[in-house]
Amino acid sequence: MKKAKDSILNYLETHSKLTANQQSTPFTTKEIADTLFLERSNVSRALNALHKENLVLKETGKPVIYRLNHKNYVSTDQSFRSLIGYNQLLKSRIKSLKAAVSYPPYPLPIFISGMEGTGKTLVANCIYSYMKEKKIFDDDSTFQIVKCETIESNNPLDTLFDNLPKGLILFDHVDMAPNSFNAQLMNKVKQYYAHSSYAERKTHFVFISEDSSIPLFQLNIGISIRLPNIHRYSLHERFQFAKKYFLIEAKNLRKDVAIESSLLALFLLYLPPQNMTQLANDIRTSCVNAYSGNEDDSLMINATHLPTDVLKGFFDYSKMKEHLDDIIRPKMLYTFNANKQAMIIHQNNSYKDLVTYAPHMIHSQLRVKSVKTSIQVIMNQLLESTSQILTSQQLKRKIGERLYRMVTEFFDACQDHFQQLYNQKNIFALSMIVDSKIRQDSPIKELNNDQFNYVLSHYPDAFKMTTVFAKQLEKIFDMTFTLKELALLCLTISSQHPTPNDIPHPGLLIVMHGSSSAKSIADVVNQLLNIDIAYAYDMPLNESVSNAYEHISDIVQQIDQGLGVLILSDMGSLSFFGSILSKELDIKTRTLEMVSTPIALESAQRILKENDIDIIYHDLIHYNFKNSSFQTSLYKLNKPKKKKVIITLCLTGEGSAIKLKNMIEDSATIDSTHIDIIPLSILNHKDALQHINKIAKKKEILAIVGTINPNIHNIPFISIDKMLMNNNYSELKHIIENNLKTIPDTDTATDEEILINVKDYLAKEMSSYPYTKIHDKIIAFISFCGNRFERDYSIDKQIGLIVHMASSIEHIIRNTHENTITNMSLYSKAYKKELFLIKNSLYDIEKTLHIQFPESEVIYLLILLLELKGD
Repeated sequence: MKKAKDSILNYLETHSKLTANQQSTPFTTKEIADTLFLERSNVSRALNALHKENLVLKETGKPVIYRLNHKNYVSTDQSFRSLIGYNQLLKSRIKSLKAAVSYPPYPLPIFISGMEGTGKTLVANCIYSYMKEKKIFDDDSTFQIVKCETIESNNPLDTLFDNLPKGLILFDHVDMAPNSFNAQLMNKVKQYYAHSSYAERKTHFVFISEDSSIPLFQLNIGISIRLPNIHRYSLHERFQFAKKYFLIEAKNLRKDVAIESSLLALFLLYLPPQNMTQLANDIRTSCVNAYSGNEDDSLMINATHLPTDVLKGFFDYSKMKEHLDDIIRPKMLYTFNANKQAMIIHQNNSYKDLVTYAPHMIHSQLRVKSVKTSIQVIMNQLLESTSQILTSQQLKRKIGERLYRMVTEFFDACQDHFQQLYNQKNIFALSMIVDSKIRQDSPIKELNNDQFNYVLSHYPDAFKMTTVFAKQLEKIFDMTFTLKELALLCLTISSQHPTPNDIPHPGLLIVMHGSSSAKSIADVVNQLLNIDIAYAYDMPLNESVSNAYEHISDIVQQIDQGLGVLILSDMGSLSFFGSILSKELDIKTRTLEMVSTPIALESAQRILKENDIDIIYHDLIHYNFKNSSFQTSLYKLNKPKKKKVIITLCLTGEGSAIKLKNMIEDSATIDSTHIDIIPLSILNHKDALQHINKIAKKKEILAIVGTINPNIHNIPFISIDKMLMNNNYSELKHIIENNLKTIPDTDTATDEEILINVKDYLAKEMSSYPYTKIHDKIIAFISFCGNRFERDYSIDKQIGLIVHMASSIEHIIRNTHENTITNMSLYSKAYKKELFLIKNSLYDIEKTLHIQFPESEVIYLLILLLELKGD
């Protein structure tokens, strides 16, 4: 009873308005029961109880009228109650806003972010009303909006801040203002709070933005909130949005607007990209379509009036019907009354189940778009049907000289007729289809009726030319093409080839800690592939996990095209978001805990060729652990045949791992007739575990020596600094002789002592040049790059880099340097500034030794420096 009474009181408060004669809006028991889905008898009891408490006025008659008693009822936060989600999704956010406004001794500045159409300006208005409600502002205070998207970089703020009004100033779209303006704005705000007394502070500042990651505002704003997308609201809350916008349209039209319950449900199910703004626009569009040529006193909306995006809600209708029936009464007609501004529910005698009659209506409107998309997918598959296009001679040998001549002559004719160029992909696609038809070794994919009709209507000239060509083929090769097979051939010469942007594909989101790392990688991928496929989120180090989750959730919903989202994350809690998002949003997400430009580039290329996210995910894992071009490298020469092995493990390339192998072998510490040493080069812990686990299945691993500890149970690890300490191999020898599974604790040397030992060792090891002359220069180079690339390298990783650079220099001097990099041109283009920085930093070493680092080594150093993140 108490819960029903509170709901009714909240409803009366939210919808009551005072008329000119100071009477509040009238309500009936039926109206409230229908709106709140309560039994009429329960509503009647609750209203009578409120009447006894003198919170509601009662007028006898038929029907009985109830009004909120404004004289006795005092709202504590009427301003925010108008927001849909006030007591649910927005509850914690509103609590934070109230706290900021009430914070002593004076309200804090507020930063509101959210995607387009999430209600940022509406919330700012509620803040202003709440501050008047709390008597922070007088009734004569002002609400002023500064449109930051129109601000120029040299726009002065002095005039505004010299004459600050009493009230609230809203800086709208600060994310679209020049950085110089935002910096000036933040300085002015800080000066205002620093130099004015509490009594003088009469102005409150609110900033709104779509982007929540503007550093200036994150560091200087008292409190920030991010408003959720419409997808995060419950179905009941979405119903309240739909009701609100239908009532607005009814009021504007001065006509009642009616819609069947099943069609009303579609407005709750589809996902408008522009959130509440698009929902309002789509409801207006539906009313406009119904209004055209309508002279009745009321407006009846049917399926033909609904925009295509709204009709897509039908695809989830059957799955969500049980939940919808709890919110929208089935088989009812919902009327939005223009005069009373109320929703009235009637029995709908002409009701037809949406599942029965809507598919024909909806599919007829969606068909053109869906068929076009399917045709684009087929065309893309035809043109990408092989990962390696054959040369002309190879294709000629494969399909035969006669067919090859006919195909090339056909494309020459098409080229002259359509005045367009064709590449080898087109020729290969058509050749493979015809060759398969001749050999009858595999069936040709046939288009369905809708696709066939689409080809005939959109490519009539191409279909005619294909038909003439097919008749020649039929005569020579004694076969017959069906019309649908001809339509498929026609697509290979169609002038309207799909671009990657036209093809639905899984989303790609790069998530990293820091200020711009993820965005930089995404920008490189998009630039190199010439398509906006990669999206980024950089998580500020001072941002809470929950806040980051909200932002990532918004992006995932925005970029999902129904095929899922692949997330590349760098570490920590970000890696666990994928499974939570899948469950909460019902969007298939897959997460790889590894990020680099090559991995992101490979991911994007696979996404453009394949739309099954599980296949992409599986292939990337396999590719990542197998491919040696950038991520891992196994030493495969002299494949070990002995049962016992020692692994030398380095993060800085195969050369350093081999150096460690040679050191141990030269020390005569082990019996080489029974024990092999496997050098292993990897770039992260996860990669190390994969490879070591594979070796452990066939060999007994006695120990691991290297620059990174994989922390594997029962396999002892010796760091390179201990190995280099006075050329002491006794620990390794002790482990082998006693078959130890763990290493006793020993005194740890300082970083300075370790680097001295590295210097001494390499001075003896490098016979081609005086290593001592450049030791300090290499350390200075690594330190400089670590600062510029925001990397905090551990001592083990520093040693790995030093050993790698020392070995590379020796190979350069001996003219035996063979370090080749796949896609060098891509790296040169993507990391132009970083490579320039590294080249300049290497100049001191080059000058000392009279050498020049080749481009491939500079790029490889860049890869190592960017991959070697601090622990």
